[in-house]
Amino acid sequence: MAVSVALAADVAAAVVAVLLAVRTMAAAPTLSEDATNYISHAFGGLWAIVTVALLLPAALGFLVLAWGTIGQRSWAWSIHAGLLAVAAVAVLATFQNAPVRGVTEAALITMAAWQWFRPEVRRWHGHE
Repeated sequence: MAVSVALAADVAAAVVAVLLAVRTMAAAPTLSEDATNYISHAFGGLWAIVTVALLLPAALGFLVLAWGTIGQRSWAWSIHAGLLAVAAVAVLATFQNAPVRGVTEAALITMAAWQWFRPEVRRWHGHE
């Protein structure tokens, strides 16, 4: 179950990253006919390029992680464990601003970590 959820999350993250990249490029400002918005056009286009340059490799990384997860690679288990740790720290860092959301996210991360660190999931990925 935990592996299926992780696989689905990896594929979903890759799809969302690609969709955000497409949306960012589509939302880049266009140059007006009289070219009075050339600065906005230049910086908006640069922002879109930088965003896409970050999102597309991230999408590829999530697809590689999904491949590693389904292929029972030990590095995939370790990366997911690290992502759970990063998510936990992020929840703690933002807990004061949104405590109800923080409690909900902390509960979800705790459940995911409990499933991910189960012995059968670790063994499935080659960790003893």
